[in-house]
Amino acid sequence: MHIRKLLIAAGVTLAALLTAGMVAAQSEAERSTGGAAISLEQCVFKWKDARVISSRIPGTIAEILVQEGDEVDADQVLARLDDRIAKIEYEIQKLIGDSDLAIRVQEDKLAEYKARLDSADTLYKNRAMSKEDYRLAVVNVRVNQTLLLQEVEKQKTEQLKSDRALETLKDHTVTSPIKGVVQKVARREQESLSPNEAGQGPQSLQGLQLFRIVASDKLWVEGFAEQLYLYRIRPGQRVQVQINLDVPEAREMFEGKVVFVDPEIQAGNGTFMVRAEVENRASLLKAGLRGTMRILPDDSAAADARRRTR
Repeated sequence: MHIRKLLIAAGVTLAALLTAGMVAAQSEAERSTGGAAISLEQCVFKWKDARVISSRIPGTIAEILVQEGDEVDADQVLARLDDRIAKIEYEIQKLIGDSDLAIRVQEDKLAEYKARLDSADTLYKNRAMSKEDYRLAVVNVRVNQTLLLQEVEKQKTEQLKSDRALETLKDHTVTSPIKGVVQKVARREQESLSPNEAGQGPQSLQGLQLFRIVASDKLWVEGFAEQLYLYRIRPGQRVQVQINLDVPEAREMFEGKVVFVDPEIQAGNGTFMVRAEVENRASLLKAGLRGTMRILPDDSAAADARRRTR
């Protein structure tokens, strides 16, 4: 009986130890995954939006209106090409497209032939006109109706050519597609722009490049997390980022959120890429800097962690 009591007591103690161990393991899992912030070291800051601005057409640069370091707004004019010839061509084409003289002439002709047909109807009914002459009067009306439609189509075509000439004229003005900072001015006034004669595709357009503009209000910060956290990090989670520099500005904490979690594990080191978007307060962040990103837990990630450790 005494031995039996000892065995029961030992079993109870063992069960308690196992339960305590499972609870400790669960708590540790929550701390290391969903239950605590995940810290990623040596993250890299990158511009969220950086554009190379090129001219749509070849030509000679008449004006460069911005310099490196200037802040620009979306649709702000950056440069103008010499557009004297384009203006003349547009005015000529607009004059042709707006002219309705040919249509008016053809309308008068059609009205005349319709009047002749009315007279021919009376004569033909009274047998004062031959069948052949009457047929010719009908044909003249039909032909001139077709010629009027043709003139209308011609005018529409010339108007479209005028619209095309206007777009070509507009292409002589280079604007910024985004709000940002001019990082590079690649050309000077009076330089000629032309596609590279050698090569095809995007590289052939290098001769038309004018500016590089970066949107500095928001940046991406990218880091690599261990695969243990693959199911714990999700788009939308809040992040806090600090610059890895020993300067006063580096003490600033920048808030943001996860925008992309790469589902593919890197074969070499078993990590995956995490990208967050952060507000560039006071323009302190610069592309190329390194920093530390703390990914704050959310309720759904913590709940997943608890389910997976049961």
